[in-house]
Amino acid sequence: MHKIWLRQPAPVLPSSTVASVLHLPGSALSTAVRASTRVRMILARALLRDASDAMAAAERAATPTVAKDSNEMQMVLKLTLAKEDPVFFFESTLMDMSSALASNETIRSAILFSS
Repeated sequence: MHKIWLRQPAPVLPSSTVASVLHLPGSALSTAVRASTRVRMILARALLRDASDAMAAAERAATPTVAKDSNEMQMVLKLTLAKEDPVFFFESTLMDMSSALASNETIRSAILFSS
């Protein structure tokens, strides 16, 4: 039963994967939101940490006008996977992934404890 609950970091990303943080305005943001709902991926802990750090650094580096105008622009993490369409992750998506990884760790601990 525990195997059903575990959500593993997958798929393994190719080494050619490029990650970048960018601001998306209006229609580009809408397109990214629609595309992000189709993504079913959990990044490995190290990649998730790097992605969160990159988002935080970009937030700190954002100009004050960009930061104030949050209704029209939003920061996203863009992963470019070889010849595939780019994948967009929002800060909330990264938090969800972190929660899934924490849940996995809790389940593993419970299994070890009961063994």
